[in-house]
Amino acid sequence: MSFIDWLANKWFEIIQTVIVSIGLLATLHTIKEDTHSKKVQNAISLTTNHRELWSMMLQNPRLKRVLNARVDVIRKPPTPEEELFVQMMILHLRTALKARETKLEFGDEDIRTDVQEIFSLPIPKAVWEKTEHLHDDDLARLVNAS
Repeated sequence: MSFIDWLANKWFEIIQTVIVSIGLLATLHTIKEDTHSKKVQNAISLTTNHRELWSMMLQNPRLKRVLNARVDVIRKPPTPEEELFVQMMILHLRTALKARETKLEFGDEDIRTDVQEIFSLPIPKAVWEKTEHLHDDDLARLVNAS
């Protein structure tokens, strides 16, 4: 059987295979683009949430004590408002950590330094110690390593 005869008998299967292969490559390309788009959307969402969280501090001067390194939490414990703000920080951190773990966050900036700085402060540290048992092990390892 010559190549021409073989081609005449198999032309439909060859075209079908080429079309399926092109479809598969197009699907892979779409998945890659969609994943990139989701990473960008997550980065925008995390940035927006981060900005909103810290805007609360700018809008509410009573929260500025959260960032004061000289606060004596024994003499003057965190207020409910400060505790709520720190809990929102912790939840934001957890969300960022989960996005990073699932590879849905865009960028590879190391957040350990930020976590170390924040949770070395008296009020965030006190709130974390009070509520650590409510959070998952991955978050606890990150915060406690600071």
